[in-house]
Amino acid sequence: MNGHSEPYVPLYELLATHFNLEELKSLCYDLRVEYENLPGEQTRLGRARELVRLIERQGRLSDLLNRAAALRSHVDWQRCSERSRSEESRTLA
Repeated sequence: MNGHSEPYVPLYELLATHFNLEELKSLCYDLRVEYENLPGEQTRLGRARELVRLIERQGRLSDLLNRAAALRSHVDWQRCSERSRSEESRTLA
């Protein structure tokens, strides 16, 4: 248990819930990711999932979380950020 009342929500699900496809494209631009080159389904969920996978591989989850939080400050990004940050630190170790 992580001490939060809300259960863990995968980051890509939060992104898909709170960003439309055009906004995901802008988020990719902000993060210097080629939106058109993201593989997978051309749905919000598919694009968000592939964006998170790419950013995880690059070790840049904190960049994604910080930018998403700046754009959607009303969203509880903590539901996914603690787990994401711990996964990122294991990747970098």
